Amino acid sequence: MREAILRGPEDYSGACFVSITGKDTGKRRLADDRQMSQQDARLLQTAGGKYNNDVTVYRQLLKNEMLLMNRQPSLHKPIIMGHRARILEGRKALRMNYEPCKAYNADFDGAEMNIIVFYIQNVLGQVEARELADVGSSYLVPKDGTPILGLIQDHMVSDVLLTLRDTSLNKKDFTHLILAAFGNYTKRIILPPPTILLLLLLNFFS
Repeated sequence: MREAILRGPEDYSGACFVSITGKDTGKRRLADDRQMSQQDARLLQTAGGKYNNDVTVYRQLLKNEMLLMNRQPSLHKPIIMGHRARILEGRKALRMNYEPCKAYNADFDGAEMNIIVFYIQNVLGQVEARELADVGSSYLVPKDGTPILGLIQDHMVSDVLLTLRDTSLNKKDFTHLILAAFGNYTKRIILPPPTILLLLLLNFFS
């Protein structure tokens, strides 16, 4: 936490606010002044230290940390699910896969979506969000066991368009799809040679 305070709000994995009981009545934004940040960091002492102030550090969300997301109004259990955070640099919007949209009843007509982070900062809360409330554990409806997660119409239309016989992709579009599918893959990806000649022969003999 001391390192997060010293990094401040501008450096990722830093802290944005700090609240010190007995000194501040509310949370205070960390100043760009490094000397002030060092003073705040020194207040974080181990148990039995000389400072009696309770310090609350409002740090930034880290990659792979669990968070809860829900849609208002909350109508059933799967409308609150746990997600693993993936930080996208320079983005100021929430992004998620299409599959949980049906569980959230999210039809993208202006529904309110909330992210809950500060309630699961301890280890027990992280484990509960990862093992009990995660998206994979909410695949079936509790009342009758029918699936509630799955692809929506846009996915099916995209699959049909991509698999049409006369569909051809240039190198830019093809590599974009590969990157979207294997963005977290760290090993080397060998692309197959283009099959445009085979496609022309099939059209010629059809």
